[in-house]
This record gives sequence, C-alpha cells and structure tokens, in this order.
Amino acid sequence: MGLFSPKWKSQDYTKARHAVSDIHQKNDEETLRRIARTEKGVLPKVRLYAGMLLKDVPLLREVLASLTPEQLGDVDGFLYSSTNRQYGDPLLEAIDDVDLLDRMKKQLGSTSGHGEEIGRIKKRIRACLPDMTPVQMLLNGREDLLGINETNAAWEAVRAEDLAGRKLDMDLITTMGIYGRIDVAAEAAVRANDTGLVREALDLVNAASFQRNSYRCQAAMLLLKALYARGFCKEQIEAKRGTTIKYHYDEPGCMGHDDYAPELFTL
Repeated sequence: MGLFSPKWKSQDYTKARHAVSDIHQKNDEETLRRIARTEKGVLPKVRLYAGMLLKDVPLLREVLASLTPEQLGDVDGFLYSSTNRQYGDPLLEAIDDVDLLDRMKKQLGSTSGHGEEIGRIKKRIRACLPDMTPVQMLLNGREDLLGINETNAAWEAVRAEDLAGRKLDMDLITTMGIYGRIDVAAEAAVRANDTGLVREALDLVNAASFQRNSYRCQAAMLLLKALYARGFCKEQIEAKRGTTIKYHYDEPGCMGHDDYAPELFTL
C-alpha cells in the first residue's frame, strides 16, 4: 500500500469501515461507489459496506458477482452483524444465492436476538424460489419457510402423486402421521411397490421401539394397517399381529388387578 493510500483501503476492517462511514457522513456518494467497485486492494466487506450505506441494490449485486467463492463465504454473518443491522436490508435484497442465504440464516440462528432478521432472510429465500409450491417446500426440506397455517394447509394438500419418485422413509412417514396423512403415504408406497419401507415399519413394531419414540412406532403401525387394508404385503404384516407394544402396568397403590392391560398390535 502506498504512502498516500486512502484509509478505506486498509486491510484492517475496523479502520477501513470507519473511513467509509466518514465518507458517508460527508454525503460523498461518488467515492462510496468507487469504493464498492474497486476490486483490487479493498476488503470485500468494505466494498459491501459502501454499497449498503448507499442502499443501492443493483450496485450490491454487482459487488457480489465480482467476489470469489472464498470471498463470498466471508459474507456469512456480515449481513446483520451488530454494526450492520440498520443497513442490512439492501444487501439482503441483492442476494440471489439460496445457499448463501441458508448459511446466513443458520449462523444467525446459532445466537439469540435475531428472530426478526431470520424472518427477513426466510422471506428472501422464498422470493428466490418463486416456482416452489408450499407442498414442494414441505417435501424438499423447506418447511421452515412456511407459517403454521400454511404448513397445515400444505400437508392437507399432499397427494400420493407428489411423493412419486421420492424415497419414503420413516422420518417422512412419522411426520405424515402427525398431520394425519398416513393414507396418502400408504398409497404412494403401494404404487412404488416399496417393500423396503414395509420392512422398516415392521422392525419398529415392538415395545422397545414404542418406548424410544412413540410417534415413530405409532406411525409405523398406522402405515402397516393402511397397507394391510390395501392387500399389500399382507403375509408379512399379518405375522406381526399380536406383538406387544406396551407391557402390562399396575398403578402403584392399586396392586392385585390390571390397571393397564398390555397393548398389542392389531389389524
């Protein structure tokens, strides 16, 4: 760096940022734009900060497009840092990279006090996924982008056709059980001739499984009953009939009779 290099070219971010803030205080937009567009010798975060102060979304997109993947990674956590919160929205609007937005959301989520900012990032991610329906968001791991009512409506709208070509596992089945959509899962399993899912569900039908995760065990039983009613893998499912799901239990103080009889798997 030359003897008379401007302070905003400092490789110390705090010093460079203060220099940019001073330029902003003087309403020198021309210099701020020059800083944002200067790729050599200027820290990426300093360039972004200059664009954020200008609230210039197209300029910020230009800066982001000029960054290397490594430099772009340095943007993580920068959007709504304690010093940049009030200027973050223009940069957020300029970001079209969903992976980058996801990383920012995750980093903010690891600390407290960022609920509002995380909500804005989610809104931006949805804007970057205009062709993805709420049902597709559910089935592609994007449920966090939906509100409670929207989530309920999306699960209600899921059909067997939406599950075609997707791997059906007990994580998905358990969630569908919670939302009362086991019949849809069973229909999709029959259409896919998914005997592997049947084996996975059968392995969960026992007392130990129920004790570990009752929701998962209950979903497996509901799925097997729905498949059995459709005539799918009847012999294998029939063989599980009568398996103990919950053992007999006596209420303390009321010994001598069955307070809670054992619960068995029935069809």
